[in-house]
Amino acid sequence: MLTIIGSALLADQLGYILPYRWAFLVLLIPAAAAIADGIRTATTLGWRNVHALARMIAGGLFAAIGMLMFFHLNTGIILPAVIMTLGAGTVARALITRA
Repeated sequence: MLTIIGSALLADQLGYILPYRWAFLVLLIPAAAAIADGIRTATTLGWRNVHALARMIAGGLFAAIGMLMFFHLNTGIILPAVIMTLGAGTVARALITRA
């Protein structure tokens, strides 16, 4: 998911026209769910727990990406590259732990 979103953001930054910009507001749904789950986890396990912080950071990242894509804000090429790297790293970590 992160790799696809990063690729779409990169294409947007390189000048390709992406139709249906409002579709990126769909990212606000998993963002709100991740933030709510992070808050719920933090109240149970504590606010310094890494699982709670990771969920809240992921939710904030998804919300930021959705708003950047919707409002067509210029972020350069670095942010899409970082998002695509995070997605590839997540997939690689999942594959390594399964082996």
